[in-house]
Amino acid sequence: MKSKMLLVLVALALVASTIVFSACAATAEKGPIKVGGLYSRTGFFATGGEEAFRSFVLAFEQVGYEVAGRTIEHIGEDIASDPTVAMDKARKLIETDKVDLIGGLTLTAGFDAIGPYITKMNMPVIATSGLTDRQALAGWPVWAHSGSVGQSTYTTGLYAYDVLGYRKVSILAHDAEFARGYMGGFVDGFESRGGEIIQEQYAPLDTLDFSPYIIKIVD
Repeated sequence: MKSKMLLVLVALALVASTIVFSACAATAEKGPIKVGGLYSRTGFFATGGEEAFRSFVLAFEQVGYEVAGRTIEHIGEDIASDPTVAMDKARKLIETDKVDLIGGLTLTAGFDAIGPYITKMNMPVIATSGLTDRQALAGWPVWAHSGSVGQSTYTTGLYAYDVLGYRKVSILAHDAEFARGYMGGFVDGFESRGGEIIQEQYAPLDTLDFSPYIIKIVD
């Protein structure tokens, strides 16, 4: 189901790029559809980045790397969970490889790095995960199908209260903009039903041992 949804997103992005960037599309129609990928396959964010890479590959394999009668050429790049590398790879994909759109990016700082550049280059980008509220309002040509990170977790807060029956919650998350955004959406949904957040703990992004935080959880 996720792979089929991805193909829908790719197709819609291609339609949008054809309408908005018709001059470039006229040339692209004569050859394959080039899909660039910016994946955090190594580095601290590698778990999510590898999943993003495999989801794109799976989706393309299921349709034989062809859509609407045109061949799909997938050019995936490892950004090593580094926003500077993300910028370098984005420039390569756009200026050297001449891709039609870019996907696969899951790194919040990576979007900050490439946002102004892809806007200047009129390059449509599919966000594999949600954007922060700030990024969603930045005016970049990025489509986050799940909305902002807060929007994607709001219903989780409702579910925790309505279905799971939770009334009090202690939060433990990374001390990063995207993590606080995800938690913010959950909190808004949970509190809208009458739930209570009794504790919030935020650990540095590079934290590997959470035991000091776990033993502080209150009930």
